[in-house]
Amino acid sequence: MKLSTAINILTKRAEDFYGKSFDWLIDQMDEGFDENLNVTKAYKIYKNSKGRSGATPLKNIFGRYY
Repeated sequence: MKLSTAINILTKRAEDFYGKSFDWLIDQMDEGFDENLNVTKAYKIYKNSKGRSGATPLKNIFGRYY
């Protein structure tokens, strides 16, 4: 997943589903807010791109990083 796709997924989830901002969703997920798999993957990609702590690299079933 590309960073632009990840940001788009997070923005749509925040605005269309919750009626909140992108930053609100990121803050909630930073605090442990549980989301579906696709949103969680997007969050991890976003966090890894920002170099913030707390995000872990994604591995596929073969142990390779995305």
